This record gives sequence, structure tokens and C-alpha cells, in this order.
Amino acid sequence: MNSFSNPTMGPVAAGSVGQNMSQTMEQYLGNTMNIQPTLKIRPGYRFDITVTKDMVFPGPYLVKGN
Repeated sequence: MNSFSNPTMGPVAAGSVGQNMSQTMEQYLGNTMNIQPTLKIRPGYRFDITVTKDMVFPGPYLVKGN
């Protein structure tokens, strides 16, 4: 087989299908990667939260009821 010969229909079609599938999956993964995770917790369930960044409040924290 000569490496400089014209490609046949089989390899051309397979390359085209592969390229189209790659583009489709890239679009699908790009859309789903931007979805933020959602947690659903039943009412009354106790859980802990770990804050990984600084929290800034606009004014002093006042305890009500004193």
C-alpha cells in the first residue's frame, strides 16, 4: 500500500464519525460540568458545615435577646 494514495471511503467516513462524536461529547461534558452540586437534606437532620474561605459581615455581630 502506498502512503501517498488517495484515502478510501471507509477511513474517511470513520474519521468523520469520530470527529463528530468527539465534538458532541465535548459539548455535553462542557454543559454538565457547569452544574453546581445540589444536596437534599431532610428537615431536622443535624449536619456540620466547614467554611473554607473567610466570611465578611457588613457590621458587628449582635446577639439578640440581651
